[in-house]
Amino acid sequence: MEKTHPAGKEYNPIQAGAISKQDLWEKQLRRENFKSNNNTRICSKHFEAECFGKEQYGRKRLKPDAIPTKFEFPDHLQRNEKPRKRRIEEGECSTVTVVSANRKKFRYIGDFEEKDMESPTKARKLLSLAKSHNEISRKKIQELRRRNRSLVKKVLTLEEIIRKMKEKVLTLEEIIRKMKKKALISDSAGSVLKLSVPDGSCSKLLQRLQKNGCKEYPPELRAFALTLSFYSNKAYKYVRKVFLNALPHHRTLRKWYKSIDGEPGFTSAALSALQMKALDASKNNKRVLCALMVDEMSIKKHIEWDGKKFCGYVDLGTDIDDDQMPIATQAYTFLLNSVNGNWKIPIGYFLIDGLDANERANLIRKSLEMIHETGIDVISLTFDGTSVNLSTAHCLGCTFDSQSLKTSFKHPISDKDICVLLDPSHMMKLIRNTLASKGSLFDGNGNIIKWDYIVSLHKIQHHEGLLLATKLRTRHIEWKREKMKVKLATQVLSASVADALLYLANDLKLPEFKGCEATAEFLKCFNTLFDILNSRNILSKGFKAPLQKFNTEKDHIELFFSAVRSKGGFNNNPTAKQFKAAYVRLLCHQQIMSSEQSNCLPLDDTHFLNFHFSSSVRVYCEDGCACFLIAFCVCLLKY
Repeated sequence: MEKTHPAGKEYNPIQAGAISKQDLWEKQLRRENFKSNNNTRICSKHFEAECFGKEQYGRKRLKPDAIPTKFEFPDHLQRNEKPRKRRIEEGECSTVTVVSANRKKFRYIGDFEEKDMESPTKARKLLSLAKSHNEISRKKIQELRRRNRSLVKKVLTLEEIIRKMKEKVLTLEEIIRKMKKKALISDSAGSVLKLSVPDGSCSKLLQRLQKNGCKEYPPELRAFALTLSFYSNKAYKYVRKVFLNALPHHRTLRKWYKSIDGEPGFTSAALSALQMKALDASKNNKRVLCALMVDEMSIKKHIEWDGKKFCGYVDLGTDIDDDQMPIATQAYTFLLNSVNGNWKIPIGYFLIDGLDANERANLIRKSLEMIHETGIDVISLTFDGTSVNLSTAHCLGCTFDSQSLKTSFKHPISDKDICVLLDPSHMMKLIRNTLASKGSLFDGNGNIIKWDYIVSLHKIQHHEGLLLATKLRTRHIEWKREKMKVKLATQVLSASVADALLYLANDLKLPEFKGCEATAEFLKCFNTLFDILNSRNILSKGFKAPLQKFNTEKDHIELFFSAVRSKGGFNNNPTAKQFKAAYVRLLCHQQIMSSEQSNCLPLDDTHFLNFHFSSSVRVYCEDGCACFLIAFCVCLLKY
């Protein structure tokens, strides 16, 4: 199309608003490979006169339904349109008269009226309809009865299937899979449970679970029950409920957990010694208050023969002997320290390769139940401030959120409050490690706290050859070599270092210490927090007597680990067999002392509660299972 506008002609744009109309106009043009755009125009001579509406503003406007139809195509492109047949006009239509019949049809009983009964014909028809309706209703009732009988049979069949399914013996994999689905155990716990029962003993275990009233538990069921209870108390209750109390009672499990000869588990001899201490105290109308401490010690991944079995695999005190068990890397140890006495005693340990928070919380509850049976009152639980221990405290019922702080949980039996204490020494190391590794922190007012100020202080002391009344040395700056030493952390986060920084900044006006006030305040704050539990006056008596916070700190279990390492010289990474030998020796003798180079130093003369074995007696428990009890006498070296 040309862009010029000859006189008397107008060009109309192709309407692109409606896609169907645009396609129709393009089809009418009959141009090959033609596609319109916003600038395409069609001359007005291609439209019929009736396609235009009223003239507005001196221009003709197309109607919305206008379509170009006038084109001068060649003959071979012309369309031969046949004239359409004329419709019959309304006036020429023949009149069709619909005569509605007034005759009433009687098809149902409701179609009859009372006056219709006057006619014998209608009365006979009503009787016939009533009989047929009754027959239809009778057939429907019979059909419903047949369906009802069929459904009753189906229900009985399904009930029988359900009963047989309940009686069906589940495989061990199905039991473990269901417990995993219900989030009762972890994947690692499921793997250990599978290994706790040999392949040939699975059928015996499952058959035993189907029976009740047996007086003796087979070894495979004993191992399975102890392992399941160790990893999850909820999972144990679930399996015991499913199999109608076929698993042993928790009291029986606590007896099984007690070990002899220093094997992994809770040591029966130590618990019996605690029971005797509680009896002696009760004779004098006194209570024995203790603090429970939990920590893990790294051991060497090593498998060796101890004369009876291979030692070094994960051992939860369940007597599982399988070379497919993972190799243990830690000894998870429980130690009890007297708060109103002067003794301590380890009550058990477990060889593990890592435990999650739920498994740790479950094991702590078991230890509290066993200690409660001896008559000892536990008032606190102490462990490191690691993330897994914080999660363990949350599983026990504590909350460390500042908005809803709750630092205690209920005892599983006595329902008394047990306070959770994060070891202050370990927390000081964590604070030092965070500041040194991150380099800088910010206080509540937005002021920066920098580790570089402490490094600069050490450089000035080293350069001048004088100390500004601090204990800051190179080993404090290069702390990663001795990151387990508590005193290196406390000597950095001290008031003496803070005073030295302020002296260099305010008195000497050294530029590298400008703005160190926030760092000095940070050091003084943690110095005060660390000292706040220290007794101010050791001469006070009665209720004003100093609180021995040392009895509730985790230093005692660290000193126990140091004593274990000291056996045979100093072995910083003992094997499982070496740990067991040192554990038994510490229980029976007072010949192993902690090293002076250990992570913590002894601040008092608290000694181990010692005893020696005299004999072993075979007895039978209430449920008929055989157990070994150890008779011994307590021998206190110092009290």
